[in-house]
Amino acid sequence: MDLKESHKMIAVERIERLLSLAERKLGENQDLARRYVELAWKLKLRYRVRLSPELKRKFCRKCKILWKPGVSCRVRIRSGRVTIICLRCGHITRIPLRPKKNLGFKNVNKLGMEHERDAGERCTCGQAHR
Repeated sequence: MDLKESHKMIAVERIERLLSLAERKLGENQDLARRYVELAWKLKLRYRVRLSPELKRKFCRKCKILWKPGVSCRVRIRSGRVTIICLRCGHITRIPLRPKKNLGFKNVNKLGMEHERDAGERCTCGQAHR
């Protein structure tokens, strides 16, 4: 492991730690919680770290406030997506609800029988597919 990778790993640990501290302080001191999120965001930018989807959806990207449904944000589920509205700045985040992708393809032969094959694999059943 080179120096750059070790710096990124340390940055990820610090980001996770700052966001957990922000969650604890949210009820007591909202300004301090917001400051922790800002510091985590600066670390992310400085070390070019990609946040996991779980961490991305914990705070508003506009005002850097930690989200707590009913307190700092409003959450709605409609027409195949989750909409999160920040109650501090009004920023709207939409997250699509997609079914998980199937890596195998389902084929139906002329007889109407279904069978699976892996991506990129040719079918060996000898039947023409629709």
